[in-house]
Amino acid sequence: MKLRDLKHLSTRSRSSRSEKRLAKLLGGKVQPASGALPVGALKGDVVTAEFMFDDKITGAASFAVSVKLWRKTANDAARQGRRPVIRISFTEGPNLYIVDEPTFAKLLECPSQSDDRPTKFPMGKSRR
Repeated sequence: MKLRDLKHLSTRSRSSRSEKRLAKLLGGKVQPASGALPVGALKGDVVTAEFMFDDKITGAASFAVSVKLWRKTANDAARQGRRPVIRISFTEGPNLYIVDEPTFAKLLECPSQSDDRPTKFPMGKSRR
C-alpha cells in the first residue's frame, strides 16, 4: 500500500504505518511513542545500529526543514551515539532522506561496484 492510498487515515495512523515501513526497510526498530518520551535513548521515530531517523509525512507539495528541526534531530541522535537522518515522505511523491555533510561523506566511502550489482550501504540494505 502506498502512502497516497492512506489519505483516509488520521495523521497518527499514517505516521505509524510510515515508521513501520521504514523500520522494516532498514532492519531498524520503531521507537515507543515515536520518540515522544522524555528518555533520551528513546528519541527519534526509527533507529538502526548507526542511524536515528526523524520520519515526517506530508500531503503537501513541499516540506520546510528548519535549522531548529535539524538541530533537535542531530542532538537526539548524538545522545544515542547515532547519525541523524530526517526522512520526508510525500504522499504524492518520493521519500527523501536528509543527512549532514559528514554522514553524506561517510556514505560515499562505500565501495562502488558496476551498475549491474547492488552497492551495500551501511544502513543494511542494498541500492541499485
